[in-house]
Amino acid sequence: MADLMGAVKEALCRPVLKGEEGTWIGFFRFPADFPGFAGHFPAYPILPAVVQLMAVQAVLEEAQRARPRLLRLERAKFLERIFPDQEIRVQCRLKEAGEEKRVEAELTVNGKKAAAFRLGATWTS
Repeated sequence: MADLMGAVKEALCRPVLKGEEGTWIGFFRFPADFPGFAGHFPAYPILPAVVQLMAVQAVLEEAQRARPRLLRLERAKFLERIFPDQEIRVQCRLKEAGEEKRVEAELTVNGKKAAAFRLGATWTS
């Protein structure tokens, strides 16, 4: 899984941007030979949901300069298929909730919402 996370981070197109208060934005482009496409699905590659979550995790790690520990996934909606070589905008909004932070994430491709979900997370150094 560490190798896959490394490949996800390599797919980051440009530095993570700080948006409005508590919002961070990253842009990814996964090439056709990205290992996450292997077997998902043969002859019709679609970016797996777990890789979409890993992209959110990569944005959060850059934003907080620490590795997030994802505790829970709430209300996940995967609305559009994401194909190789598409630019994906990953926006994360952090909200305090005690020791835990709530993360609202949205992935868009070509201006269309491709996925949206909420996460609970904590951070470690």
